[in-house]
Amino acid sequence: MKQGMLEPYVNFDGNTLDAFNFYGEIFQAVPEVLLFDDLPEEERESMGYPEGVMHASLDLGNAHLMGSDTMGNIINEGNRFYLSWASENVSDVIEVWEKFVEHGAKIIMPLEETFWAEKYGILEDRFGVQWMIQKYSAYPQE
Repeated sequence: MKQGMLEPYVNFDGNTLDAFNFYGEIFQAVPEVLLFDDLPEEERESMGYPEGVMHASLDLGNAHLMGSDTMGNIINEGNRFYLSWASENVSDVIEVWEKFVEHGAKIIMPLEETFWAEKYGILEDRFGVQWMIQKYSAYPQE
């Protein structure tokens, strides 16, 4: 098996900067952002002078969330993917959940106890991204 790290990359329809600033607020992290305007003129010209975010990255500890604006491609909102965030700390799980809800997230499955997790819920944030939020426990060591 190849060793590596899965890093979700999300395309947005012109609101990447808003989304990553929001996610930075939720997870108390500062996004790194490269705007198309930051590119040398000849690079922008070869791309047709796009506007918005060329690349954004948010360091979430053991993972990175990355994304960009679509440069005119069509975004199909909905359940084409989920982002999953988990913590061993139940108070962090509740705090993250409540911040999403406080900022207009639509609850798809309430944050509650399930047979696989102490707390688990699904919501859709104001950008149309669906999140699975859960409290997990590390596997017991042998």
